[in-house]
Amino acid sequence: MQIPKSQPLPLLQHLPPHPHPLPLPPLPPHPPREAPPALQLRLPNPPPRPPPLPMVVRVPPRRRLQRPGRLLQWLHPRRHKLPPDHPLRRLLQSHALEVGGGGHRRGGAAMHDVGQAGLTFWAPNINVFRDPRWGRGQETPGEDPMVAAAYAVEYVLGFQGEVGGGGGGGGGGGKRVLGEDVGGGRMRLSACCKHFTAYDLEKWGGFARYTFNAKVTEQDMEDTYQPPFRGCIEEGHASCLMCSYNQVNGVPACARHDLLNKARNEWGFKGKVSEEDIDRALLNLFTVQMRLGIFDGENQFGNLGPWDVCTEKHRELALDAARQGIVLLKNDNQFLPLKKVNIASLAVIGPAANDTSKLGGGYSGVPCNPISLFEGLQAYVERASYASGCLDIACQTEHGFKEAIHIARNADVVVVVAGIDLTQETEDLDRVSLLLPGRQTIS
Repeated sequence: MQIPKSQPLPLLQHLPPHPHPLPLPPLPPHPPREAPPALQLRLPNPPPRPPPLPMVVRVPPRRRLQRPGRLLQWLHPRRHKLPPDHPLRRLLQSHALEVGGGGHRRGGAAMHDVGQAGLTFWAPNINVFRDPRWGRGQETPGEDPMVAAAYAVEYVLGFQGEVGGGGGGGGGGGKRVLGEDVGGGRMRLSACCKHFTAYDLEKWGGFARYTFNAKVTEQDMEDTYQPPFRGCIEEGHASCLMCSYNQVNGVPACARHDLLNKARNEWGFKGKVSEEDIDRALLNLFTVQMRLGIFDGENQFGNLGPWDVCTEKHRELALDAARQGIVLLKNDNQFLPLKKVNIASLAVIGPAANDTSKLGGGYSGVPCNPISLFEGLQAYVERASYASGCLDIACQTEHGFKEAIHIARNADVVVVVAGIDLTQETEDLDRVSLLLPGRQTIS
């Protein structure tokens, strides 16, 4: 189906309910090289399937379906990486966060036709971070429902894009000319606010997220868990909600009609809810695809590619977001910032100090031109030394302590890079303690 670009609103008129659906033809014994057009929408014929890529053959099919992001890393290793969402919540300057969403938008658009990427994204994660041991807390904007709500609004506005506003999310002469509104207009990418709702547990004490029953009072639901999702829909106009894995007061979140109806009837949500009833889900799914321009012939992102990822502008944006997101918790005797002229030697110690794979959080890709903390500090000091101290983040032995102590004693200043990585917390893995792992805590 071809949607006239001169008439983007309303799009729902292009999806009238069919009173007598056409029967599907019997499947041929072997699928042809060119599939016939879809019956109801009269979609154009897809192009012939290309020969399989050698790199894809090496990926087991099950993993390829479950983790398309891994496939993307094999095909296009370039990544533009903004800081994790938890530091980004410090960006209370709305414009900065909205522009950050625009950076995500352009990077995602450039990779839309690689693997299973597409134009729909399971982001942002706006669950309230109530227990710091939760393995996915790093994905969220934090523990404050109001901050999470404001974060959701700006993230979605920047991510889904503007009509005629340019690429940064701040065009239109300072005014938001949204490509997404209550009427269901055009958008660049589809944001999906998740996980709706009361989800902050992976595996803990015999409980798992798929069977856990979150017991939430009505007041706590309205004051704590709902504000981020309400803001995501009412002000951000997100095109998708992802219902959660867990139960809420004894009923699976994806089957709680009171929650789903609240989003639609009270908040005005007109998009798709993943895992909802089939007929409505199909209608809303194709509506979102139409709003993304998937059926319009020439793709709006056809001129973008890997060269549009990790641009100088994107890297400056990521650097600015990281700087604004840093929080200094302690600075006795005004020790920081360090004065370069007073430092002749520097020791950098820690299992993550010279490992660029530890710089990203969950769902992060391979960064472009990564620089470790040691490499970055080394550029400022004439004599810099490094020791891991621990063999890995778990730090179960004192095998590297002797070398670390030696270089520390011979340095003017010591920088210790301690912490955790995805072996300690991530999706499907909660932490068991708030302390640093293993012997990282030995003083």
